[in-house]
Amino acid sequence: MKESHKPKHKRMSSPKTAANPSSVSASTKVSPEHPPPSTSGSGTLDSQFIDNITNIIFTQTSNSYFPLDISLSSVSDEVAQVLKKFNLPCQKQLSITNKSLSDKLVPRLVKLDPSLKLDYSKFISHPGNLFVKNLSKTKLNHSKMFKFFNSHSSYRSLGELNIFNQTSTNDDDVFAILRFDNYLDVEFLLTKKFTSNPFHVNPNFQLYLNKYISKKQRKLIHEEFDEFNNYNSLVLENLSGFFPPGFEFSLVNLQSFFDKFRIFGNIQMIYFPVNLINANSDFVPADFGFINFEVSENSNLNILKCVYYLNHLTYEEFNDFSESTIAQHDLTSDFDANGAGTTNGIHISISQHKHNHYLYQFCPTLLSLANGVLSVSYIDMAFHSAFLNNFARYSNYQETNIYVNNFPTLFANNDAQWERFWQRFGAIKSAKIIKPQFYAKEDQSVGKIGFVFFEDFKMALKAIIITNNKLVSIDNSSYLIKTSFALQKLHRDRRKKSGDSLDQQLEAPAPYYYEYPERDEDDRSYTYSMPGPMGQFHQPFHQPFFFPVAQSVPFYPYYNYPSYHVYNSQ
Repeated sequence: MKESHKPKHKRMSSPKTAANPSSVSASTKVSPEHPPPSTSGSGTLDSQFIDNITNIIFTQTSNSYFPLDISLSSVSDEVAQVLKKFNLPCQKQLSITNKSLSDKLVPRLVKLDPSLKLDYSKFISHPGNLFVKNLSKTKLNHSKMFKFFNSHSSYRSLGELNIFNQTSTNDDDVFAILRFDNYLDVEFLLTKKFTSNPFHVNPNFQLYLNKYISKKQRKLIHEEFDEFNNYNSLVLENLSGFFPPGFEFSLVNLQSFFDKFRIFGNIQMIYFPVNLINANSDFVPADFGFINFEVSENSNLNILKCVYYLNHLTYEEFNDFSESTIAQHDLTSDFDANGAGTTNGIHISISQHKHNHYLYQFCPTLLSLANGVLSVSYIDMAFHSAFLNNFARYSNYQETNIYVNNFPTLFANNDAQWERFWQRFGAIKSAKIIKPQFYAKEDQSVGKIGFVFFEDFKMALKAIIITNNKLVSIDNSSYLIKTSFALQKLHRDRRKKSGDSLDQQLEAPAPYYYEYPERDEDDRSYTYSMPGPMGQFHQPFHQPFFFPVAQSVPFYPYYNYPSYHVYNSQ
C-alpha cells in the first residue's frame, strides 16, 4: 500500500521509463541516426543497420556510459558558448552518452536555461529515483517530508514522493521512493550527512538513502546471478611456471599478488594450497589456487574482465599491471599477453566442474586472515566440506561457444548477417540462429536464440563482455542482449540445487577426464574411482599428480579480505 504526494508546480521532465545503465544495461534508439532494419527481397539486412548496431553496442561498452537526452528551450549565445566548449552541436536537442560529460554540462545548462528538460527514457532505472528507509510511521508527514528533501537538494527538482507500507505495524516495513527531475539532486543527497532524522521516533537513528533500482532492473540482476551464469569464482593454474626462479614466497609478496585481482572486485575468500619446505614454515605454492569474489551488481562483468586482462600474463606483465593499463587498453582493441602459449604465463579461467578434482588434495592446516594478520590454523573438519563447497562447481562451459538470447530476433533468421556481426570480435568457426520450430511451443517466425563458435577463448570472452546486457531500442520495441558461455550438454540438464554437497556434485560424469583423454608421456597423472556418499563408486576421475605427503605437508592459505577499492565497470 502506498500514498503519493505530487506537487502542482511544473516539472522539468516526466519520462515514462527509467534506469541506471552504468551497472546493468543501457539502450540507444536506432532511429533516426540508426535506422531500423530493412530487408531486400532476399531477406538480407542492410549493411548500414549492422554497422549501426555495432556502434551502439561498442558505445555502451564505455565505463561511463550514460544515455541522457537534453531538450533546451532555446539556444542563447551563452548556451552556444557552453556547447562549443564541450564540442557539442548548437541545437535544442542533445544526446549525451558519457556521465562525466553530463555531470559537467548539466549544471551549466540548468543555470542558463532553468526550464530545460532531462529525458531518461533510455534508462532502465530512473537515475533520479531515491530510496529512503529508517522511517517511523508515527512521524511521517507527506508535505513535511517533501519539503525536507527538496530543500536539502541542490536543484530543488523533487517531482514526486511515494510512501509505502505506512499502515504496517512494523516500522521496518516503511520506506519512501522519491523522484527528482534532475539526477544530480540524488547524487548530491547521497553525499550529504544528515545529523538527525526528523522522520523517526529516535532522531539519532540515521536516515538510509540509496539509489532506487527498478523491479525490471532487479530482475536483470537476479538473472545475471543465475547459478549457471555466476562467474564469481576463478581458478589459477601454472603457478609454478608463472613465478620466476628465486621468487620469495613471503606473505607480503603474496599480498601484492592478490591485490592485482582486487582491482576487479572485493575478494571474499581464497583457497591456495602451499607446501611447507622446512621447519621455519617457509613454503611454496602448489600449481593451482581458487579465488572467490563477493557477488555484487557488477561482479560478473568485472570478473570476466579480470580473466580477459590477466590470463596468460607473464610475471613481469602481471607485476606491471594496474588500473591505468585498463584505461590504456579498452575492449575496442586487442590486449595481448606474452605468456600465451608458453610455460611462464599464469592460466586463469572461470571455475568449472572440471576443476573440482583440485579440491580433493586435502591437508589439515590452513592460513587464515583476521584483521589483516595471517596465521596458521587447523581445519575444523565439521566445517571443511562446507568450506570446499564454496569453490566447487557442477557445470562446464564450452569456452569458445557463446549462447545469445533475444538479440537474434533483429537478424530475421539470416545466418550470414548473424555471422557477419560477430566477426567483429574475432575469427568464427560457425554462427547459427536456432529456428523457432526447434524450441518454441507456439508458432514464431523469427528465432530469438543463437550460438556463435569462436576460434579461441579470448574472442568469446570479449564478445560476452561487450554485448551482454546491452539494450537496443527500435521504435517501440527493446531488445536486451543476453550473452553467456554455452553449457556443455553433459551438464545442461543437471540443474542441482546450490546446497548440494561437493560429493553429490562430483557424482556427475567428469568431462575433464572423458573429453581430454590424451596425455603427455611425462604426465604423471593417474585415474581412480571417486567413492560416493554410501561407499559406491562412480565415474573414473582424472587427477593430476601432486606432491606425496611424505615429501611435504601442504596447508591452505584462506583469506577473508576487507572491502577496499573496487574497479567499478560497465
